Amino acid sequence: MASANFKMVGVNELAVFMRKLPKQLDNPKVWGKIFRQNSKPLVAAAQGKAPNKTNQLVGSIGYFTTRASRAEGGGYVGPRVKGKFAKRDSAGNYYLSGYYGAFVETGDYRFGKGKATPFMKPAYISTKDLMVKNILVDGKKVLFKEAKRLAKFGTLGY
Repeated sequence: MASANFKMVGVNELAVFMRKLPKQLDNPKVWGKIFRQNSKPLVAAAQGKAPNKTNQLVGSIGYFTTRASRAEGGGYVGPRVKGKFAKRDSAGNYYLSGYYGAFVETGDYRFGKGKATPFMKPAYISTKDLMVKNILVDGKKVLFKEAKRLAKFGTLGY
């Protein structure tokens, strides 16, 4: 049985790097940017599948965040109903809001049998593979970018 003598150089530095890297990558702003960029195909597909009688619902579909999703580093894609999308005209009617998007997606049972016209679920099904692939590619880019930054500046760059 032969024994091999070798010395591994840089093991400690690599261990320190791997311990520190998740802290730099676990930044909600970084992940929010990645998700916003990669949600564009889903937004476009949902806008294309939404019924556009007034274009109000189509115009309100987009990527948005909430306080809870910002804390986790994520977001939502769907009809927006708050902020500038909660505006009303002089007659009191909403003119930007997609507040009725859930009624269109699932049907409205309160006024008889409402006919559902799903647009978010088919859009998600048609784009989920593309989004996952793009998120993995962008995650890899971020990983290498953060590794390069950490190697150049150390922990002072954060």
